[in-house]
Amino acid sequence: MQALIAKLQDDPSFQMRSPGLTTFVNGKNRTLYMSTVSSIEERTRENLKKTLNELGVCDGHELYVADVTTPNTLTVRIKFIDVEMKEV
Repeated sequence: MQALIAKLQDDPSFQMRSPGLTTFVNGKNRTLYMSTVSSIEERTRENLKKTLNELGVCDGHELYVADVTTPNTLTVRIKFIDVEMKEV
């Protein structure tokens, strides 16, 4: 999760300052991380250490990203890619 937030902050096409991420998991809205509200940041901080799979986000799920630098919420559809590791 931390890598995704870093990508949103560092990538020139996004350049977000403090993105907040939400999604729908099992039919319910779920805040994955939000740094702009201190009480929510405290409750979601542990999610930064988790993978998207550990947070219940699967292939095809949509993440909703909000940030002060973007007037509209950005919708990101998750696509996992299988990477086969080979010994050299």
